[in-house]
Amino acid sequence: EAFKVNVRTHDAVLSVDAVETGKEAFEPGSEGMLKIRLSNRADSILQDIKANLNLNAVPFVSIGSINEKSIYQIAPKESYEFNFELMAEPDAKAGVYKVPLKISYSDQLGNVYIRNGTIGLMVGAKPDLSITLDTTEIYSSRKSGDVVIKVVNKGTTDVKFVNIKLTQGNGYRILSNGEDYLGNIDSDDYETAEFKIYVDEKKKKSLTLPINVAFMDANNKKYDYTMDLEMPLYLTSE
Repeated sequence: EAFKVNVRTHDAVLSVDAVETGKEAFEPGSEGMLKIRLSNRADSILQDIKANLNLNAVPFVSIGSINEKSIYQIAPKESYEFNFELMAEPDAKAGVYKVPLKISYSDQLGNVYIRNGTIGLMVGAKPDLSITLDTTEIYSSRKSGDVVIKVVNKGTTDVKFVNIKLTQGNGYRILSNGEDYLGNIDSDDYETAEFKIYVDEKKKKSLTLPINVAFMDANNKKYDYTMDLEMPLYLTSE
């Protein structure tokens, strides 16, 4: 008597081979493509493949389509790439966000498989600091007084552990501590550092103040900027 035997693969494995965004981080309000490549590691066809991103608890939205993609089947040893166009919300805080990923598929016998995982997406932007000479009590040579340096965070994300140094240069002596710790500076905010210096008797039209600012962005990436600030000096008659 003839009878039917169903032969199935031992493991119907659909693996996530790669997750790419094409950028290190999403800037708040910016768009980008998330690419998820799936590979059929089994020796039979896998079908009804769906990839779902759960964006409920993260500051990302899907652009142009829903947050689920599907394909009818993937042949043995073949791969397929799902593309999700995402946007970080304009008020998203910098940081790494865990996005749940659900993969569902079935084999040719109708057995359904579900795999759950997590994708890490980063929100951040390159810091944009403005460092300027805010005020000074010194307008001519042979005077001592305070100079105030303003550090403005013009970027879309916060910075932290901000430390500013005034190093010794030509034509002046530092009378106070040459280093000031400013701490955190929120986006669209500023902090100031105050230094006391003495300008010697040499007649100059300006003084060059070498400034170093070191800090971290919200994702703990280190930055170190060095620049010169020009402080004008005047004659007594002026």
